Amino acid sequence: MSVSVSVYRESLPQSGVGDFVAGVGCATGMALGITFFFAGLRRLGVPRARREIATVLLAVNPAVVLFATVVEFHAPLMAVVGMAFWWTAVQVHRPTWWGMVVLGGLTHLCFLMHSSAVLLPGWLLPFFLARRWSQGQHRRDLLMATLAGVVHALLWFVLPRLLAAYGSDFYGWHADLSKAYEMETSIGRPQSLDYLP
Repeated sequence: MSVSVSVYRESLPQSGVGDFVAGVGCATGMALGITFFFAGLRRLGVPRARREIATVLLAVNPAVVLFATVVEFHAPLMAVVGMAFWWTAVQVHRPTWWGMVVLGGLTHLCFLMHSSAVLLPGWLLPFFLARRWSQGQHRRDLLMATLAGVVHALLWFVLPRLLAAYGSDFYGWHADLSKAYEMETSIGRPQSLDYLP
């Protein structure tokens, strides 16, 4: 569980935001994620018919439908994951050093929304390399992918401890990764689904 999730879970019951508004927010997050997926496929040059079929298959996927219709943090997460996929597609087309730094930052933003996204670079960076190397192997691409991975890792391992050392409580107990994962795996941790009637 990451910072934004804990803040979300703590504020949901006291916020006065109705289930309808929270549900619309989740549906919007999922719709944005699907839109970014479609835009990423377009940027990759996937033919229109295949793009449309892939997007429809994603939209009707049972997990997507579930998280788009309940108040759960995976739906807003999908918007940022979709953005990270789209940005990876942009970098496949025309990679830049700063663009890869942004990709590392986007994957960390996904992690801030939900800890499962800590592994997102493990999918996006090999995908980036495979697409780039299908056009011919480039040593520069490997260095760029490494840069994005290093940015993600530095933000994951260093930033929480650095902010905590200066008195910031932004990451809360998540600044100590061993404690965070202990909390993640505990059976009694609160789930946002528990707040539904």
